[in-house]
Amino acid sequence: SLNSKISIYLLGKYVSPVPFQIDAGIRFVYKDIAWIGGFYRTLDAWGLALGTYLSKQTAIGYSLDIPHTNMRSAGGTSHEITLTIKFGL
Repeated sequence: SLNSKISIYLLGKYVSPVPFQIDAGIRFVYKDIAWIGGFYRTLDAWGLALGTYLSKQTAIGYSLDIPHTNMRSAGGTSHEITLTIKFGL
């Protein structure tokens, strides 16, 4: 439908002392109003995310990270709320 889209991403990262990790995710954006998606992070977690656009410059989102490795014992499931503000539009 109009202005709806699916986007995917792949990101490699290295932060010492953690081994190299790859993040892969997919997100469905519905008519530039809201999004829902998921991701997988090697050696760490998988997760779900959703959010809504408040305006062309601002958005608010929520994500849930669920560890799939022995890191579960270090902290378990985590929750994150994000506020995105775009400058220069």
